[in-house]
Amino acid sequence: MTESQWLTHAYPFSMLHFVRTAGERKEVSFRKVVLFNCACCRRVWHCLGDEDRIAVAQCEASADDPAALAEVCARYRPSPRPPQAGSVLLPDGRVGYDAAAAPHWPDEDPSDQTQLRWLLDGDLHWSWSIHFTSRVVDLVAPRDTRKLMATFQKQRATEDELDALLNIPARKIEGQAQADLARDIFGNPFRPVDFASAWRTDTVLGIARELYASGDFTALPVLGDALQDAGCDDEAVLTHCRGAGPHARGCWVVDGLLGKA
Repeated sequence: MTESQWLTHAYPFSMLHFVRTAGERKEVSFRKVVLFNCACCRRVWHCLGDEDRIAVAQCEASADDPAALAEVCARYRPSPRPPQAGSVLLPDGRVGYDAAAAPHWPDEDPSDQTQLRWLLDGDLHWSWSIHFTSRVVDLVAPRDTRKLMATFQKQRATEDELDALLNIPARKIEGQAQADLARDIFGNPFRPVDFASAWRTDTVLGIARELYASGDFTALPVLGDALQDAGCDDEAVLTHCRGAGPHARGCWVVDGLLGKA
């Protein structure tokens, strides 16, 4: 994947593949993956059952305690299938997907039809996050896409089948939103930012802590102003703070200031 592809991709699948194969780049943490999954859930909150909502809230509340987060995720963890070839990142930045490598999906529960809580855990197998985002998108897809989804998941999809799946309007809208969330949470892996200690004034840290604790990022432009007052001249940081978003808990600027991985 190139930097241009990272900045413009309209679906998160290839982006997740790229950040999981960190190479010389800093590896993305388990915490970041789970917070990304939670942010995707927050976008479709109205579609979720009560148990899913509880699981998302518990993951967010325990995100900064590795032991507690692992315990919460383990509580909802299904039994994975043995690792197989799975998803493959193609040269053009697209993903080829082998559904045989997907995790076991539990039987449908008539009291809660979403069951996304089973896939919140991003630690066991990175293809789970790919599968997870696809399930989130599926919640907002028109009902007549179900047959196409079934075909896609039972066999290796051809390029034409993949294009047909990704170009359904409802899926395109949600996929774009997820890609934007990936950029908010994982930042730009091609241009990592060193957060200078001089930027961490009492004012900056106070705003950052409040944003993180509340999960309400409407005041992020105020953080940008405070950073500039503290001497920050990094265009990526200031632009991100003043941009339209979306922003979520795990935002790379707020995490960077607070020293969260």
